[in-house]
Amino acid sequence: MRRRLLGDDHPAVAVSLTKLADLLASDGREAEAAEGYRRAIAIAREKFGPSSPYLADGLSGLGRLLLARGDPAAGEPLLREALAIHRDTAAPGRIAEAELVLARCRRALEEATGAAGRLDG
Repeated sequence: MRRRLLGDDHPAVAVSLTKLADLLASDGREAEAAEGYRRAIAIAREKFGPSSPYLADGLSGLGRLLLARGDPAAGEPLLREALAIHRDTAAPGRIAEAELVLARCRRALEEATGAAGRLDG
């Protein structure tokens, strides 16, 4: 509805897309969620700029989704960028949450790298 009223690239659409993507991800509709996050990130970068908490929310959502799908290598840079934004703009609770998710992602990367090394060696 917001898209129809405000246009595809309106900043409010980015916020709505992130929330919709969160719901889709929790419902197991990962491909649709990923597309929603990517669209929200693109709009937020353009309309809000590189230090927006709205951008961080989209980055974090997509990063968490990629981590849950077993692709921590793709999720890690998104989560790192989200954390940097949260450190500049967010309340301490948001920073702690972002640090925790990034730490889980890094652990998954280490485990994947270690498992690959054991298989190669």
